[in-house]
Amino acid sequence: MSDKILKECPNLVAWTLSGDYDLDKPVLLDADKPDRYITRRKTHEIVAALTGAFTPDSTVCLHLPNDILYPALTLGILANGCRWTGTNTAYTAAELEHHFRISDTKYVITIGKHYEVVHRAVNASGTNAEVIRFVDLLDGPLLPARLEKGLSQSNVTNGVQRSKSEKQKRDSIICEDCAQPVPDIPEIPGGDLGTLDSKFGSLRTLRDLLCDPADVDLLSVIKNISPASDAVLMQTSGTTGLPKMAARTHRSLINEQLAIEDNNADKPYEVRRLYCTPVFHAFTLPEMGFNAMRLGQTSYFMKRYDDTFAQKIHDFQITETMGAPPMLRLLVKNPERYHLLQSLRIIFFGGAALGPELRTMTLAMFDRPLRLVPVYGMTEGGWFTTIKDPEIDDTGSVGRPIAEYEIRMSATTDSATELSDGQKVGEILVRGPQMMERYYNNSVATQDAFTPDGWLKTGDIGYLKDGKVYLVDRAKDLIKVNGWQVAPAELEDVLMRSAHVQDVAVFGVGADGDDQASDEHPMACVVARGKGVTVEMIKKHLAGCLTGYKVKHCEVRFVKSIPKSPAGKILKRVMKEKLAVGILV
Repeated sequence: MSDKILKECPNLVAWTLSGDYDLDKPVLLDADKPDRYITRRKTHEIVAALTGAFTPDSTVCLHLPNDILYPALTLGILANGCRWTGTNTAYTAAELEHHFRISDTKYVITIGKHYEVVHRAVNASGTNAEVIRFVDLLDGPLLPARLEKGLSQSNVTNGVQRSKSEKQKRDSIICEDCAQPVPDIPEIPGGDLGTLDSKFGSLRTLRDLLCDPADVDLLSVIKNISPASDAVLMQTSGTTGLPKMAARTHRSLINEQLAIEDNNADKPYEVRRLYCTPVFHAFTLPEMGFNAMRLGQTSYFMKRYDDTFAQKIHDFQITETMGAPPMLRLLVKNPERYHLLQSLRIIFFGGAALGPELRTMTLAMFDRPLRLVPVYGMTEGGWFTTIKDPEIDDTGSVGRPIAEYEIRMSATTDSATELSDGQKVGEILVRGPQMMERYYNNSVATQDAFTPDGWLKTGDIGYLKDGKVYLVDRAKDLIKVNGWQVAPAELEDVLMRSAHVQDVAVFGVGADGDDQASDEHPMACVVARGKGVTVEMIKKHLAGCLTGYKVKHCEVRFVKSIPKSPAGKILKRVMKEKLAVGILV
């Protein structure tokens, strides 16, 4: 990153708000309610109003669905000198507990429908995190709750008048209606939703965090945020171990966002985007969370992909979108909606490989040429490769390395081999300033992730040719179910907690790809403890601990033993070979 950019925009808040366009242009729009939108001016006001809302150097979690306020809340978190982390709203309490604990989460912002799960996760994590109720800051004037009610402004935090003192946190939450302390929320066996709803209604809301933005000089507040400080903690599932937290700095993310910016000025059309992918994901966060507002790109946010996607493409005259190959499969299956997609010029895809059959079928939907643009990367370092406009790649590559990233093939890895055509392949290694600094509070995993000279070991097998990266395989164990990553180690860990399981091994089976026949899914080979253990019992245990997509397609098979090496490593390759010939018992 150039010294000039670093000097002018030393952190993500200043960087994102540095755009050179009309302050009152609607930039982020709610795809379900397009008259609900947010401008750069309003974003600046919200970030300023959140100044002093969180204790500096805290981790603040947004447990929210896609929403146009999400980027502003993220910037508000960063402006307080805090770390942002985001979670999948489909997570179970067990998954959230792990996330809260390893990220040191101190605040969680969520909505009512997710409160029960969040509440249980916070209690189990031991973090004592405060749960804050999301309210729409775009609904009405941007005023602190105390000003709306004519309350005193006597409390001061970090030089900004606050609506609550620092003591009024998780252990003594002020009820808006009665202004009386509410005791700690006890665990509620069986999920007493009525009681939980009542407790949720008594929590502090986003408006309770606000100060008057007119009293805040935002640039003065954020000027001392170091570009080398942690900005985000992103959960990553590796091929071994439980999910970890990739810690990336302000500098890292600014580098990435600058490097992935497309040649937009040369495009013969206006960039208008529709997003339906999760904003917290490393694939879309740099664009949805930061670049859209910085560049002033008209961007519509959907909560998720649904049957209205094609109609929204047509109604809003969308020219660019992003998604995983499973989304493309759904579009291909509905030829009666092809006419609604014709405004599209680019589809960025990531999360899984795009096979030649699906590529051909996708391109055939359009009356004029469409650019299918690959994005390859990892949570640890964001985007590694892509293809910049106007280049079109039909070779099956995942693109060219983005600026400042170095990519090479390891010749010493155990996976180094040759393809049938003589092409040498090996593990892909990546190095660059966009890379994470470390796994948060996990020095052992950090050391294991990098070579001694600082190259990230991706676990993906491939090669480089003519400046492009080609992948022929991926990390040995990681399973991708409809574009979502499923770590066998996580399923194994959950299953080993069951009183019915003596031993277990999990690996991927089925066709790996993105075409109509793709059916890759986890296979759990279980050594049962005692008699009478059933598949239903195992699946019920999994469903109680993990998100649906990790469990729904999981196949369970009972075996007598799990083959292991002398060092205790599970010999999954042996198990797969036995399964293929029908002798895995």
